[in-house]
Amino acid sequence: MADHLEKAAGAIAGFESEWAWVGVSHNAYKDLSGDILPLALLQKDLERQTKWIETGRFKDYGPLLVNHKPRLLVGRTLFKAIVPGTRMVLEAGVIRPEIAEPMQGSVFPMSLGYWYLEKAGEYTDFVQNERSVLVKKNPMNTLTRFKVYRREEATTDALTHFATGDRP
Repeated sequence: MADHLEKAAGAIAGFESEWAWVGVSHNAYKDLSGDILPLALLQKDLERQTKWIETGRFKDYGPLLVNHKPRLLVGRTLFKAIVPGTRMVLEAGVIRPEIAEPMQGSVFPMSLGYWYLEKAGEYTDFVQNERSVLVKKNPMNTLTRFKVYRREEATTDALTHFATGDRP
């Protein structure tokens, strides 16, 4: 896990924005509705999206919204990884300053938007199309979390504390 948190901190240090967000947007655990995204599909989606970025099809991993509202686009996702030894997807990106400042210091739940295929009640493929910070909404997946940092505060130590301790 430390290697991925170090990579995330390194990516954030290179952001042009003064503000960054870090989140565990989704995972391969059953949510409150009984849904589960298999780890193999999370890995497949990560590989597909990374290839799209590398080939220039997309510029990043997608939008950060508030409460799944497209008109509330507040940031972009520039880093995404599945943390080894876990079933958690760690993401990080930039966030608009006027949104970041009031959120600083608080931890919020997250949710993701995605398209999927299913057969006989099982997910067979999925593509994440957005992630949302949830404000005044309860998440279906209680293991998600989101936090805003000033770029210089997003150190490996701070991200380790976030990944292992802070809860909404």
